[in-house]
Amino acid sequence: MRNFDIVLTHDNIWFHVTGSPAESSGYYGSPKYIGCDPAEATTCIAGIPVCRLWSKSADGHSREIGDRLRTYPQLSAVDARHFIPEERVVRCYHSADAAQSILMGRSPLPRAAIAREFLQVLIQFGADADALGVIGSYLLEKVTDDSDLDVVVEGLPSLTAVWNGLQTSAPVAVRFRTSLEWEAYELFGETVGLSPSVYASHNVRKVDRGYFRGLEFSIIGISAAHIRPDGPVTRLGEVSVTADVVSHMAGGFLPGRWRVSLAEPLAGHAEAWLVNADREFTFQVFEGERIHAQCEAILAEDDLFLVVDRRQRPRAFISSDPPLVRRLM
Repeated sequence: MRNFDIVLTHDNIWFHVTGSPAESSGYYGSPKYIGCDPAEATTCIAGIPVCRLWSKSADGHSREIGDRLRTYPQLSAVDARHFIPEERVVRCYHSADAAQSILMGRSPLPRAAIAREFLQVLIQFGADADALGVIGSYLLEKVTDDSDLDVVVEGLPSLTAVWNGLQTSAPVAVRFRTSLEWEAYELFGETVGLSPSVYASHNVRKVDRGYFRGLEFSIIGISAAHIRPDGPVTRLGEVSVTADVVSHMAGGFLPGRWRVSLAEPLAGHAEAWLVNADREFTFQVFEGERIHAQCEAILAEDDLFLVVDRRQRPRAFISSDPPLVRRLM
């Protein structure tokens, strides 16, 4: 299993996989969907009425849902992922298998032919076919006419090839949103702590989301590298920081991180890891840029971590000053 694969438990909870512990049999994950009363359902998966879970924490839901989630212990107050014992898993959804089904022309899902052509374009850019996966509606086989294609790309070489290819030689079938379209993008635009114009100025330079022959796509980088702070932690609370980006090579992953040099030392540290756990902020800032962030400061592993996770702190954000043009990785 790799990040963003999905496991289904015996009590009808679908978890995004976010790692596996070395010392026990099971998975780390964040809840995505949960079986519920049909009157409360937002969609169905395999004929089962489900609710979409927007919060990782059991406290963010109804008592009944919260009680069910609490049977899967969270790792810590700072790492809200749940531990899912292997014996409670009844089905695994593998993103790589879904991608291969589309590439081999075996998928019966709507617009699978367009999805196949797009994956072939990414391979032509230099991505390893084995590094590609498909998540979201195409993984859970609940595709509708409004569904988009969510592609995961494993490892920096393939992710760099995809980013550079989309930026420098995207086929005419690819279209990216304009600044005006991003300013009007209501799904996330008003909830990321940034004004619509600043939010748009960041997203217009990214190439991880767009349209291919009318099919909306998104690109998410995944890595097996250690990203999150581990072990004992000291939480310093919410802070606003200004810093200069020293390295951005892991900033396209989810979760991802940048090494930054702080404008003013914090807790005795001149540098820190800016850790991003939010889909909206992948590829947000680049090496050499001055950035501002609203985040939680955490001391761990003899280092300082600045964590941006809107599911824990809704007004968290990362912003460069000012955003520059699109950049090659």
